[in-house]
Amino acid sequence: MKLSTAALALSLAAPAVAFVPMAGVTAPRPYSRLSMVEKVEVDVVSPGPKKSAVEAQTSDFVAAAKDVAAQVKNSLSDLSADGLQDDLQAALEGAKANVKAGKVGERGEVLTLIPYAILALLIVGDIPLLGGPLEFLAGPGLLLAGGGLILTSLLGLGKNLSPWPQPCENNVLITTGVYSICRHPMYAGLLAFSFGLGFATDSFTRIALAALLLYTLDKKATEEEKALEAVHPAYKTYQEEVPKFFPLLDKISLPKN
Repeated sequence: MKLSTAALALSLAAPAVAFVPMAGVTAPRPYSRLSMVEKVEVDVVSPGPKKSAVEAQTSDFVAAAKDVAAQVKNSLSDLSADGLQDDLQAALEGAKANVKAGKVGERGEVLTLIPYAILALLIVGDIPLLGGPLEFLAGPGLLLAGGGLILTSLLGLGKNLSPWPQPCENNVLITTGVYSICRHPMYAGLLAFSFGLGFATDSFTRIALAALLLYTLDKKATEEEKALEAVHPAYKTYQEEVPKFFPLLDKISLPKN
């Protein structure tokens, strides 16, 4: 059966006419297989946003914590009641035999007993006969001493008083009075007052802040001394002869290996 030329042309044009939008009507977008494949590749194959430094550190910490927990679990699983008893018995027998070893007086008895005595006092929480006076000295005593030292150092500086690390104009090097005891008596007074307030109120937070104050004042004092050395040639000698903050503590040094 043969189709006429007009019918053939009409049949070929029909699909195209179906996609021609009518007036006021939006034609639907043809389905695109390639666009869907590309979208799947972007969503599945492409990596997501990179982790921040904090997220990466947190992830590493969690992984390390899990590893430690697994190791502890494995170690505990290997323990047994009989094994613990044997290990404890071996430790006690070794300690009993080692106590008798060596010559009395040459084994370091003092260095051994002092830490145990301190641990005992820590457990008890008091020092017999000295507990009360020490609490007063560490609390109200430091408060009063710190306040007096601050006032005395302020009066001793006079016109040299400045809040900045750089010395003021026409600065005069003061080495008498409380400045003959320590190079920074005002800072020493502030520290004594701060620690005294922490001890008097039994405040760990105040004591921790006082320790932070010590660190910052030490840094500030170091910068001040660099500037003073540039202005006063004699400051180097003064620095070598007079301690920075606390005369007694500056003389205490730990033994070096």
